[in-house]
Amino acid sequence: MELSLRILRPLGGASLYALVSLAACKTPEGTGPESATPAAPSAPLPWTTRFVEEGWLVARSVEIEGPNGLLLHVAATQDPDQFRYRSEAVEGGLRQVWERSAPGATTLRVQLDKWEVYATDRVVIVERLDEVPVTLRAKGDVSWFDAQRADQGSGASEHVVQGLRPAQP
Repeated sequence: MELSLRILRPLGGASLYALVSLAACKTPEGTGPESATPAAPSAPLPWTTRFVEEGWLVARSVEIEGPNGLLLHVAATQDPDQFRYRSEAVEGGLRQVWERSAPGATTLRVQLDKWEVYATDRVVIVERLDEVPVTLRAKGDVSWFDAQRADQGSGASEHVVQGLRPAQP
């Protein structure tokens, strides 16, 4: 103990008192963070099957909105030389926006499950915390092909594709 005090003496009385007090502190058994039982993660809700067959859509502006978990089903290319990107917390969720920043920019590609989505001017992806359908909205010179519904079209000013989660028991 004498050796320990010689080493600690340069710390001064207050520091020595704090160090000794700290060493004497002990958390009662079973109350520390290591004893807390983590909550089991909830099982993910089933996802919509609406976008699991091939399809594509091309438009000037595209918005994809869906419930919590949407971002696990969406991927977007990011080219900062051609598109400005911003992400922001909004009431009830998270919004990501890509907007064309360079004239003559290439199209922005987004993958929604097996659907390929292309936008020339703007893409908005909103993941909501509440339960909403997965909605793909396109505006401006819209063309699409939907293998699941054997549907296609071109030259439309607007087109909406919506997918619902399977009914819960």
